[in-house]
Amino acid sequence: MAVNRAVRAIARGDKRLLLTLATGTGKTFVAYLIVAKLREVGWPSGRKPKILYLADRNVLVDQPKDDYFARVYGDLVHKISGGEVKLGRQIYFALYQSLENGDEQALFKQFPPDFFDLVIVDECHRGSARESSGWRSILEHYAPATQLGLTATPVRKADADTHAYFTNEIYEYSLKDGIEDGYLAPYRVRKVRLNIDMTGWRPESGQRDLHGTEIPDRLYTPRDYEKQLKILDRTDEAARYLTEYLHRTDRMGKTIVFCEDTDHAGRMMRALNNLNTDKVRQYWNYVCRITSSDGKHGQALLDAFKRIDTDEPVIAVTSRLLSTGVDMPSVRNIVLFRRISSVPEFKQIIGRGTRLCPDVHKQSFDIIDFVEATVKFNDPDFDGPPVRVIVDQEDESGLFEEVVEQEVEAPEGPADDEVAEPGSEYVEQDEGAWEAPERRDVVTDPEEIERVRAHGKGSSQMRV
Repeated sequence: MAVNRAVRAIARGDKRLLLTLATGTGKTFVAYLIVAKLREVGWPSGRKPKILYLADRNVLVDQPKDDYFARVYGDLVHKISGGEVKLGRQIYFALYQSLENGDEQALFKQFPPDFFDLVIVDECHRGSARESSGWRSILEHYAPATQLGLTATPVRKADADTHAYFTNEIYEYSLKDGIEDGYLAPYRVRKVRLNIDMTGWRPESGQRDLHGTEIPDRLYTPRDYEKQLKILDRTDEAARYLTEYLHRTDRMGKTIVFCEDTDHAGRMMRALNNLNTDKVRQYWNYVCRITSSDGKHGQALLDAFKRIDTDEPVIAVTSRLLSTGVDMPSVRNIVLFRRISSVPEFKQIIGRGTRLCPDVHKQSFDIIDFVEATVKFNDPDFDGPPVRVIVDQEDESGLFEEVVEQEVEAPEGPADDEVAEPGSEYVEQDEGAWEAPERRDVVTDPEEIERVRAHGKGSSQMRV
């Protein structure tokens, strides 16, 4: 549906298009299918279109380039970097940051405004969403092109409104839709309330910190924690709760813990290592920190964590690095231990758990919320209701009392250990006529046939 609507809108001559697709529904694959369809049928003028795929992080550019486009289109694909301009390719990938570079002239200005026919903007709610953003000038330079924004989380703010620029939202597919259709994983929420978060903390008269500095006498609340005040016991208490939870559920269930910053992530990693020494002896990287400051070592750990056939790492502790642009279908637990400032950020983080993963029998996931983010950003219309909401309240002795706050009655359908099968692939089109979708794995264009044969390994699923 999303592909057909996009192609029809482009054929009509619409210029600013938006696809809102929940994380886990395959935005990048949809983008690939749109490009493949346009190359098959030709641009409205009948020629092969020139494409620019634009994003603000390398992982958002490299993954679709390497996983989809380069495997089929080979040398027609080019990533713009290093200040080098190549005008003879057809499908370009670039970072905003790279296009801003240039010795005498910004790199994006070295491509004529009408050079690209279609500009695809991934995660379009960021970066160029603000009118005042320096990156907006890149989109404005390529104003003659059709521009297609992709996002799971459009924003509506006074200074940043996704819909104000990408004016034609041609399709929306929410997390709620994906769960109901059996494509995405339903979720449970556990609200964890630590005593120190509920009551706040006040230093004793004259109490000093680890550096010998006297702590100002006032009541500190969670808003201050890890910013003005680092309370080691609080991190240890959260680590203890998470360890006990994994003991009750699955100690090998892949888990992401989001902390305030790199230092906080390091302290959480150490606390979890100390509480899980038996697993650490068995799996050296049972708990690891993966942040932007961890460089190549962190990237290697991330690559291992993403794979579904690895035993370690099991618990990845991070700050912001894993919040977007990384496919990790086997993740079962999302732990929120840092304050989240916006709805898009919250949805991006939760999106790390929404994918189903039959290979490891993952059919749902859990959100463990220490910071009340699930209350602040509750959006049942888009996300749907959680299967269950549990409140774990810490008492004075440090024990947790579990109370079921909400439980959704399971609809009639598959058993608990089954995943609902998607409906028939025959869908009713907007015009009301019924027709089977075109086979996307059949290539008829002679030029494409030669290209597929030349790149046979990456195109093993294509039939000619």
